[in-house]
Amino acid sequence: MALGTFILMAGCSAQTGVVPTGQNSYLVAKQAATGFPGLGNLKAEALQEANQYCVGRGSDLFVTRSTETQPPYALGNYPRAEIEFRCASPGKTAEAAVAECNAKRLHGELKTYGASVQCSNPKIFAAYREAGDPNLDLLNVYLAARLVGAENIDRKRVTEAEYQLQLAELESRLTKERRRRALDVADLEIRRAQATAETQTAAAQAQASTAALLVGLAALQSANRPAPLPMPSPPRTLNTNCQAYGQTVNCQTQ
Repeated sequence: MALGTFILMAGCSAQTGVVPTGQNSYLVAKQAATGFPGLGNLKAEALQEANQYCVGRGSDLFVTRSTETQPPYALGNYPRAEIEFRCASPGKTAEAAVAECNAKRLHGELKTYGASVQCSNPKIFAAYREAGDPNLDLLNVYLAARLVGAENIDRKRVTEAEYQLQLAELESRLTKERRRRALDVADLEIRRAQATAETQTAAAQAQASTAALLVGLAALQSANRPAPLPMPSPPRTLNTNCQAYGQTVNCQTQ
């Protein structure tokens, strides 16, 4: 009986449930009972539990930190994943801002689609920033695409239906990217401690990744994008040789 109980317990994973850690901040952890299971499932399970908790509160999930144990998984160092997160509802604030600015356009207070987007974009950004969204770069991609698409409607380049369809496609792509980042989000303190060169490389990679999200969404891309400025030529290196002849010095520059 005791042996059977031990085997049953060894096959189960330990979990904390959702634990409050501060004002609107929470933690959920999953730990395997042995060293055999991988971390991938544990992190996904923790993320799912965190998401269900926020959904139950009528809010959105924002992962602020993720940690996991490192191999070798032996002598009690079993796979463990922790997710720190917040629950907030910036989406509702954003929807209200869009509706308010659209109403102003329909009533003639705002004359164009572009003006309506310029009215709502700052309010959307402020709502997500206050919620602690760790992916404001993705939000900026979305907001910039909203404005470009609206201006394309004003110029009769696309229809509103085309704009809305491609904006929905972009939202889907951004949601997938958010989930990918949530599963693989790095420790923020470690990232801040990285060397400047590594940080610049990571920023360049992130910029390339976000730019790829707009590929194929013509309605959300500007047709008047300025051409890149030519790179300046490197300065020419001058070599000067001097020779002395008695009291006379002759120098030649090549």
